[in-house]
Amino acid sequence: MGITENRHTEHTLPGLHTKLNVHHTYVNNLLAATEEEKVMRERSEALQKEHNRREALENLRIEYATETQKLNLWMQSANDEASAAILVSSVEEIEALLKKYETFLNRTC
Repeated sequence: MGITENRHTEHTLPGLHTKLNVHHTYVNNLLAATEEEKVMRERSEALQKEHNRREALENLRIEYATETQKLNLWMQSANDEASAAILVSSVEEIEALLKKYETFLNRTC
């Protein structure tokens, strides 16, 4: 049913089948390793993207906290300024106080 022996070469059909099977195994392993590398690269890219997203969120939280702290300090100073007792004894002092108040309003708005 086919060639089982060739006297002109040292290779036998079972030996060639063995070599072919080894070659197929090597190629399949190489393809599997390539696919694994692709999957690992995709995972790595996804993890890097998630890391960048979380880092951006953390930076936004820090910026929010900083701006909130500035607002709280301004609110405290504005409250102190607004609740301070006004003691004046002349029209000039009232006008100076009004200018100071208008400057404060212009600075905040």
